[in-house]
Amino acid sequence: MLNYARAELKQSAKTRLNGNWGLNIVVVLFVVAIPAVVLGIVDGVLQLCAALTSEVGSDGGAALISLLSSLVNLGATILFLGPLTVAYNWFSLVFMRGQTPDYIYPYRTAFSEVNYMRFMLTYFMMQLFIFLWSLLFIIPGIVKSFSYAMTPFILMDHPEMEWKEAITESRRLMDGHKGDLFVLYLSFIPWLLLTCLTMGILLIYVTPYMQMTVANFYRGLKEEDIGVTRALPNQTM
Repeated sequence: MLNYARAELKQSAKTRLNGNWGLNIVVVLFVVAIPAVVLGIVDGVLQLCAALTSEVGSDGGAALISLLSSLVNLGATILFLGPLTVAYNWFSLVFMRGQTPDYIYPYRTAFSEVNYMRFMLTYFMMQLFIFLWSLLFIIPGIVKSFSYAMTPFILMDHPEMEWKEAITESRRLMDGHKGDLFVLYLSFIPWLLLTCLTMGILLIYVTPYMQMTVANFYRGLKEEDIGVTRALPNQTM
């Protein structure tokens, strides 16, 4: 069991976010909302083209456009959204450690010459492994997603590690703590329900809150791993 209670992790995240909500909302818009909207528009246009092509009797053309839509989504996820997701984890951890990165930090980090391939491969391999485990049954896939959850943070603390070493280290850190992270996510269900009621608008608040809490969870794991006593809720380090 992690040394820190869920309430402590969440309160520490909220305390750090106080006075910095504007920055975090802008980052969420840049990293999550805008890419999702752009990809949704592109996918919508391609699906409309497929429907129109099918209406004029070209089922083969419609199938080809649908395939193109799937490839665009897959390519955008692997080549763009994946590295950006890893970089957003870095932003959260840097922020929770007391620094205040600028709003373009995730883009600058994700698409730098040093990080891009490392981020892309890490995200791709994580998703591939989770998918393969899910083929056995849905539960193994969920369990592995929690095992790998700390991988992006580990990449930051261990620049010498590539994807394989980072995933292995995440599995080690999460040994005995997957249930803790699962329950932590469950505690956000009321917020996610409210997000649905607001047609997703509340995500600009919930996303940084959740992300900073998970970054705090990682900090707690690291402190526990090296034997640091309970300092997390009252300091940013």
